[in-house]
Amino acid sequence: MTADYFTEGGSNTPTSTKAILTRTFQIYITNIWPISKIACVTIPPAQILMYITAKVLQNNPQITNYEEHGTDHISILLVMFLIVLYLGIFFYTVTAAATIHVAVNAHAGETNSFADAMTTAKRCICTVCLTNILVLFASNIGLAFFILPGIYLMLAWLLTSPIIVLEQRGICDSMYRSWSLTAGNRWNLFKAFGAFMSAFFLFLFAINFTFALFANRVVAYIVGYCLPFLSFLPLIYILQTVLYFDLRARKESYDRIQLVSELSNNKALLLPTQQPPIDNIPPDITTLPNKNDNNEEPSWVDQEVDDLPKKKKDESAPFWAQEEKERDVAQKYNDFALC
Repeated sequence: MTADYFTEGGSNTPTSTKAILTRTFQIYITNIWPISKIACVTIPPAQILMYITAKVLQNNPQITNYEEHGTDHISILLVMFLIVLYLGIFFYTVTAAATIHVAVNAHAGETNSFADAMTTAKRCICTVCLTNILVLFASNIGLAFFILPGIYLMLAWLLTSPIIVLEQRGICDSMYRSWSLTAGNRWNLFKAFGAFMSAFFLFLFAINFTFALFANRVVAYIVGYCLPFLSFLPLIYILQTVLYFDLRARKESYDRIQLVSELSNNKALLLPTQQPPIDNIPPDITTLPNKNDNNEEPSWVDQEVDDLPKKKKDESAPFWAQEEKERDVAQKYNDFALC
């Protein structure tokens, strides 16, 4: 019996932060094997590339000798930060889409596999990546205006990735859907997501502080930065999925049965349409006449009716009987042609 992670449908009572975080960790623990494979395949390469990019930027003469070039140091650091940040978003998109796939299947009570998760990530990687970049760009602009507008925008568009993965919506449609779904619940989202991120940064600070005292910089970076990301980053995407289903259950009375049906429809849409080979169609059906746009038979049909082998007229029969037989033959042919 698989666990049911859905909130009671139509509930007006907000789900507690403790319950949301408990569901998140339960999904993480019960699906640790596929999630670990996703994290190990996607996160270390992203971390390595981001580290190399940061080193290359630091060794740039215009950055190291910013005073000689008359460049504002704060602007240079901001550009470096944005380059590394957006590079990380591109690589972490695979982690996000694949992990959300695992969390969605966990809510549906279905088994998870690494191959299926990566297939889902491949299908929607471009949409998720561009949406995340757009959301982050708008949120950064909002952060520049007294911080609070940026936090508000991040909460309003927090559910765009789960919406893209499950509902298969586009960029603008998923952002609008997330904005509508989170309306009236952004304070609860802030509490749940804020509690999780606070725990994450406290853990990250403790690990980095410990290794900074007893290890060199390379070891401190690998163990103090990469390992926490391997552990906590998938949890962020699972948390987004849990919040998404919680809001849908309370606002739309969405449940596991509807989710299973939606997943089945999504799989059916992805399957290629199969048509029977033309060789398997009987030859007499392929040569049947078709009606034109005016619902009239082609002119050659009448010609073929006239060319039908006609029986020798029985001279002894009355003329009306002969005409009736000819009409019967023509009617049978027309009936066959319309089959």
